[in-house]
Amino acid sequence: MVSIARLPFLHGRSSVLVYNDRSAILSSFWKLVIMSQYPEKTCSIDRLIRHPKLIETAKSGVKTQQRRDGVYAWPGEVFELDGTAFVVTDLQRERLGDMTDEHAKAEGYPNLESYRALILSMHPGMTWEPEHLVWVHSFKIKQDD
Repeated sequence: MVSIARLPFLHGRSSVLVYNDRSAILSSFWKLVIMSQYPEKTCSIDRLIRHPKLIETAKSGVKTQQRRDGVYAWPGEVFELDGTAFVVTDLQRERLGDMTDEHAKAEGYPNLESYRALILSMHPGMTWEPEHLVWVHSFKIKQDD
């Protein structure tokens, strides 16, 4: 059976989707909703976490967030690190000045000062600007369905 879905609210235009099953309609519907809430990606999801130490802390469940200047992934997207699947659970805009020790721990660091020191050492000439906005990508290890 072929189904047709009309989505009238996205960007003020109707979008018509034709699918063979209802689950495909719902899946595509939510992808369109997510895409309409966030800006376009500035980089691919496979570049979200690259450093081997950070990959290990993510795989151990300690690291559950990654801050980036741009959008690398949308909520619901799945990515893999060394054979372990993760799902992006949230994407928020945040000022660097709003970071706490708890946020640094979610990034895989013992506290905010160690996180800040490492970031500044990795980017020579960069200064820590409290008003600077970053995208916080939250994620968790994907459970088998």
